[in-house]
Amino acid sequence: FRRRLSPFRSAVPLSFVSHRMQCVLKEVKTPPETVKLAKVMALLGACSRREAEKLIRNGKVMVENRVIKNVATRIFPYGVKVKIDGREYKPLHSYKWKPRIWIHYKLPQILVSHFPDGSNRKILFPVLEKMIGPDPDAGHLVSVGRLDYLSEGLMIITNDGSLARHFELPENNYTRKYEMRIHGHITDSKLRAVSRGVKIDGILYAGIDMTILKSSGPNHLVSVSISEGKNRELRNIFAHFNWRVSKLKRIQYGPYKLNDIPKGGLLEVTLKGKAKLWVEEQRKKLIEYEVLSKKET
Repeated sequence: FRRRLSPFRSAVPLSFVSHRMQCVLKEVKTPPETVKLAKVMALLGACSRREAEKLIRNGKVMVENRVIKNVATRIFPYGVKVKIDGREYKPLHSYKWKPRIWIHYKLPQILVSHFPDGSNRKILFPVLEKMIGPDPDAGHLVSVGRLDYLSEGLMIITNDGSLARHFELPENNYTRKYEMRIHGHITDSKLRAVSRGVKIDGILYAGIDMTILKSSGPNHLVSVSISEGKNRELRNIFAHFNWRVSKLKRIQYGPYKLNDIPKGGLLEVTLKGKAKLWVEEQRKKLIEYEVLSKKET
């Protein structure tokens, strides 16, 4: 423990630590823990965990200038430089951590992706990067959840993958609100089933709050609130009840609302509520980690 913390060091039981270091660890309320490299890559917004594991096996990932090929490798996630397929990413929660968020009004028929998918479909992130312009502090942009190609409405964009994950986790209870135009017969029994939750093809979807705003025969305008964001969740649930979706628009995500921005617009906003508190907690952890690292030097 005389050297500075290695990013590859595993958690060490207190019984194997000197008395001096035990005192240091006791001073730190939340000692740093190691995380799988693939998870760190996903939090950086570089790729999915499955894609990360492929890149690691192919020797295309470097951590602190060291090539890693073992998918089981665990690292300290804070302040560690990661290079993926030749591209260097800013350290996750470096000590000068400045998470930023924007809200964007996504238009329909735009693919939420950084890269083309082989079709002629317009992709989102190159457009957003042009709108932000040459800003070295913007970093690598990631979205909080996704809207599918045909959907529109509010999207939260951030330069920090772990902050995006904070917004997405169901236990953090960020409500997503949507307005949807649907075609089909709505009955009281179906509304009760929707509110209780439903299992479709082995996937359990939590209950949703659904209100009919306007009806004309089998055509309805409905308001829907959910607190989780599984892939194509609303479309899958509505298809299960034979309701055809003709329009899906997200109007709110947590404290952020769509009416704050014009169609296609992008606006940088401040952190609010639970997200602001979460960032403050992470800052405290980083300070504690930095103190621990210096004491080990």
